[in-house]
Amino acid sequence: MSNNRNLIIQWCRVSSDNSAVATAKLPISFPNNIMYAIACDAGASQASWGNGTAATVWGWDSGSSNNNTVVARVYRTSGGAFSGAAGAIFSIGY
Repeated sequence: MSNNRNLIIQWCRVSSDNSAVATAKLPISFPNNIMYAIACDAGASQASWGNGTAATVWGWDSGSSNNNTVVARVYRTSGGAFSGAAGAIFSIGY
């Protein structure tokens, strides 16, 4: 068995549910370990950000993620009902 540890980089677009959780099944499972992931907004527009009065903050949920699935959480800075958000996840593993 080989001890090769080739770096794998993956990214995908996601949408959060109404509970502000976005889950992405990775196209390729990391054979050994997911090392890090970055989640960010991918649907920003003047209308969605409320003319500067609203924004979203994305974060990687490392405790809920694994070698097959990446989970991110999103926080909306304005009041009102949360109805989901579009984002992207960039993940690194080996």
